[in-house]
Amino acid sequence: NYNLRIKSWYLRFCFGNIYIVFFPLLVMGKKILVIDDDSDILNTIRDLLESGKMGYEVTAELDGRKAIELAKENKYDLILIDVMMPFPGREVAKILKDEAIGNPKLVFCTVVPKPEVELKDMHGFIQKPLDPKKFLSDIKKLL
Repeated sequence: NYNLRIKSWYLRFCFGNIYIVFFPLLVMGKKILVIDDDSDILNTIRDLLESGKMGYEVTAELDGRKAIELAKENKYDLILIDVMMPFPGREVAKILKDEAIGNPKLVFCTVVPKPEVELKDMHGFIQKPLDPKKFLSDIKKLL
């Protein structure tokens, strides 16, 4: 005779007076750098990434040049880059690739239509405006 309870974040088996609890393995500590010159979009993306139970560590930066410096100082697993910024996202991506700063996955996250974006050497493309569920699903697949 046993009792099984499923919570949103753990499983608990009860065998008489003995409880066995299983916690799922969470993706902890994946570091993501988000680069976008629009503070509203930047905050929305950061909030979406931090809202889930995935344990992402998110750094948000408005300036492409400062983001390059952050990438040099930190090891990121994923870098989301807007294409249309004062210091263009294409240039940011090129510098990150040319200088071989770590080995993060580089993904354009932009309103520019995919056919108009050069995706050579990029790991992905996310179209704005964002659908929150699809966005989080895409991020999970990338990591």
